[in-house]
Formats: sequence, structure tokens, C-alpha cells
Amino acid sequence: MHDASSGLPDDMPIIVAQRVVDEAKDLARQAGDLETGGVLIGKLQRDAESRAFFLVITAQIAALHTDASSMKLTFTAETWGAARTALALRRRDEGLFGWWHSHPDFCRLRNCPMDRRQRCLSGSRFFSGEDVALTAALFGRAFHCALLVSDSAATGLVATMFGWRRGSVVSRAYHTITSNQGE
Repeated sequence: MHDASSGLPDDMPIIVAQRVVDEAKDLARQAGDLETGGVLIGKLQRDAESRAFFLVITAQIAALHTDASSMKLTFTAETWGAARTALALRRRDEGLFGWWHSHPDFCRLRNCPMDRRQRCLSGSRFFSGEDVALTAALFGRAFHCALLVSDSAATGLVATMFGWRRGSVVSRAYHTITSNQGE
């Protein structure tokens, strides 16, 4: 489990295919100093025994047609159209359950000395007001989620999940799987 300290017993479990996290990190690395992102697709499932719901993120679709800078990523109408087309072409009965984006190493962009980068709070994993607004506008259901890939000299690329808890978007625990479980 990732970010286990932020999980609560009443949080719906989020399970993410490890390849989704790996692909998001690779795309963040390739984007360098620019933010990048995509949509998270998967299936809402129900455990046969406990009847409890859980979300399985099976893939990510890289966002095309975005406006990107080092401080902001804007998904355009073309971004969402391309994502829906890619989802339909997969023909796996999946849905759009969230989005992901990256934050570059802000300390490196500011040319902070290396010794300060290890302690810099700018490298922390945070969801901005704009990130919350996009999540609320497009992924406002309790089972929706958002993945953030943050880069810093102290930690390298780290993936943090965000999701809904009692009406707020907060850091959430998630599990990864390496096989096609849940598909």
C-alpha cells in the first residue's frame, strides 16, 4: 500500500495497476520541466463476499492537446475528446475514473542550491486549488481519484493518490497490483 498513513477504514479501496504508475512516471520524466498528465481508466467493482465496492485503475491514457508549462497543465476540449476516443477503442468496458498530472522539481527550476533542495517544501506533494477544482468539476463522485507524480531532488519521482473523503479532496492510500487482476 502507498501512503498508508492517509488511509481510513471507511475509504473505498483504490487499486492501481503498477504499469499505470510506471507509465505516468515515465511520461513525467520525458516532459522534463513541463507538467504532463492523462486520464485514469478502470472499473468500479464489488467484492462478491463482503459486497464492498472498490476501484481498479487498469490503464492511463496520456493527455494529448494540452497547454503545459512548468506550473500548470490545462486539459482542452480536444484532450477529453481524444481520451474518450481512446477509451472507446479499447473496448474493455472501462470508464473514466480520474486523472493524473505531474509536478516538476520546482526547487531545481528555481536553481536552489543542492543542499537546500533536500529540505525544500516546494518539492512536497500537494494538490493546488486548480487541481481540486478540476477534480470537483469532472471527477466529483466519491469513487473518483487523481494521481500526482511529483519530482524532487530529495525523493525522485513519487506518486501520490488523491481522492474524496467527506466532501474534500485529500491524499488517499492506494494499492498496486502487477498482474491483470481486476480486469
